[in-house]
Amino acid sequence: MNAGKTGRLPTFLIVGVQKAGTTSLAALLARHPDVFVPARKELHFFGGGRYELGLDRYASWFAGAGDARAVGEATPGYLYFRQAVERIARDLPTSTVFLAILRNPVDRAYSQYWHAVRRGAITGSFEQALADEPRLLARPSRSDLIWRSLTSRGRYPAQLRHFADRVGRDRLRVVFFEELRADHRAVGDELAGFLGVRRLGRDWPALPHGNQARRLVVDPRLRWFVNEHAPYRINNVADRALSRRFRPPPMAPATRARLLDGFAADNLELAAWLGRDLPEAWGR
Repeated sequence: MNAGKTGRLPTFLIVGVQKAGTTSLAALLARHPDVFVPARKELHFFGGGRYELGLDRYASWFAGAGDARAVGEATPGYLYFRQAVERIARDLPTSTVFLAILRNPVDRAYSQYWHAVRRGAITGSFEQALADEPRLLARPSRSDLIWRSLTSRGRYPAQLRHFADRVGRDRLRVVFFEELRADHRAVGDELAGFLGVRRLGRDWPALPHGNQARRLVVDPRLRWFVNEHAPYRINNVADRALSRRFRPPPMAPATRARLLDGFAADNLELAAWLGRDLPEAWGR
């Protein structure tokens, strides 16, 4: 498949991970004068039914890029879904590079849980959702993979190794959510160098806020019906109309301790693969 004249294929993708600051990172890069990111985040092209529309249709999303040196999009499921990885490796130019932003997998799982609750996909407690996950993912539906993969998505080493094996380790850059929040200008400059655009230093704008936690104000079954059947734009409007911002309660200390222990081996493997220490926050 080849891109037509109505657009261009991306020079970079933010491929993951879900609930780890992809929205903020994409918005930050979009504010760079030499970078173009479509207004619509999460095109979900390589991982879903839109793939059948062809690369010409995908390229049309970048038709407004003009002479931007770096052109990209952010779909956090790309790293997790094997089919998306295979399509990306096959269809995009070998010059395309990839960014993955990771978050403490315990906090990431809790954030995904509240996101699923807001969408009506989970109605029970966090602890019950964790207990249900192995059974549901043993023979998963796509819906289960999207909404019930609370710990599965936090097993980063296997996902990164597979992605790097398919596209080349040198084309993948990993950053951390915690470091983006602590010093977004340093992270922005690191990624600017990787994308081939100029570093902005202190001229980087403020870090845009990502998705805020929200709680349903309607029956979860109604929200789930809308989620499953409404077009993308209507679903986004419904998300705002049917929920309100709120601050999730702290995770139960015993649950956090159990999850920290459960991710310990993966985190050690990740640090070894990256050749660097993980953020301090990952240990608590």
